[in-house]
Amino acid sequence: MTAFASLSTDMYLPSMPMIAAEFGTSTASVQPTVSTFVLGLSIGQLVFGGLSDLHGRRPPLMVGMVLYVLATTACMMAQTLPMLLAARFIQGFAACSGQVIARAVVSDRYDRESSASIFSWMQLVMGVAPIAAPVFGGILLAHLGWRSLFGLMLAIGIAIALSCYFRLDESRSAATAELARREPRRRAFAALLRRRPIVGHLIAGGCSTGCLFTWISMSPGLFIEHYGFNPQTFSYLFAATAACLIGAGQLNRVLLRRFPSRRILDVITVGGALAGIAATVLAALHLTPLPVVIVGQALLISTLGLIPANNQACALALDHQRSGSLSALLGSSSFAIGACTSWLASLFSHPGPVPLFAMMACLLGGCFLTLQFIVGHPSEEKEARPDESSGPVDEMI
Repeated sequence: MTAFASLSTDMYLPSMPMIAAEFGTSTASVQPTVSTFVLGLSIGQLVFGGLSDLHGRRPPLMVGMVLYVLATTACMMAQTLPMLLAARFIQGFAACSGQVIARAVVSDRYDRESSASIFSWMQLVMGVAPIAAPVFGGILLAHLGWRSLFGLMLAIGIAIALSCYFRLDESRSAATAELARREPRRRAFAALLRRRPIVGHLIAGGCSTGCLFTWISMSPGLFIEHYGFNPQTFSYLFAATAACLIGAGQLNRVLLRRFPSRRILDVITVGGALAGIAATVLAALHLTPLPVVIVGQALLISTLGLIPANNQACALALDHQRSGSLSALLGSSSFAIGACTSWLASLFSHPGPVPLFAMMACLLGGCFLTLQFIVGHPSEEKEARPDESSGPVDEMI
């Protein structure tokens, strides 16, 4: 479920120059198909998250799965760029159902520190997609063309839908169901947004996701057009960088045995911001040959392996009875900022790595400042008591 959106994005990236050539436009004109997909992810999470509190986790998930299959078929058959843009929006809207409900299921079952560890495991599973998807995507692209990528997405979507139908149990607690019946969705969102620490975590998560989607959006142009990589070579580089992201996520599980999730967040965000500033200065001074650019972007992406799991765990622990709605806000705000940064990235015409490093530095810095001045001191984040119906954490593990 968690890998849905990542599969639909990362497998697609190497195909953008080929799609541009078929539709008679530039790669920059095709880049909005990424931000459109992310916009669909952002909006859809508000819908599916709230519905999962009201109707349970399974029914909204299955609706999202069916819609994803239909939208992916439309992407595969698109004859114009506007048709592809529209289909990608619907595909993103549907794909978000897996992500938002997966987070809610974890919140149904675990406390804050345990959730951070579980989210790191989920990040490992999600990380398989950025590694495998561009590689398979590059191979399919070379032999069968870009439409075959959507054919593979379609097959994967059907497989995940069947797996969820037969293997995913309902996890919504009785307390969550009772509150959802008494409280309209707009009131649930309003109650969450009135709490400053929750708003801070929403912004921090958005900065983190924006940093990731800046890299996703700008890296094809940087390495394929500026440095002359062919699509398949770029897919290998993309996969190797994603492997660094996965490794950092599993390092997070080790660190959680010794440090609280909030302390890890503070250290990694300030470290990433300082590294991004240094990389921007070096690139502006033309002191970054290609190997340095590759290592620099890999290090910056690695910081993102330690941010989302801890940030989501800290946020979801603040209100277990609205976990679907809170998961929706986390996902929606993250991908809304991701869509905006992806769109901003498409406006940069400056060659070289300076725009990439500068945007990543700003977003990581924004994440750190938000945690310090909006979320506040860790002592201000008081974890809500999990629903009694969720069961003991040790038993669930």
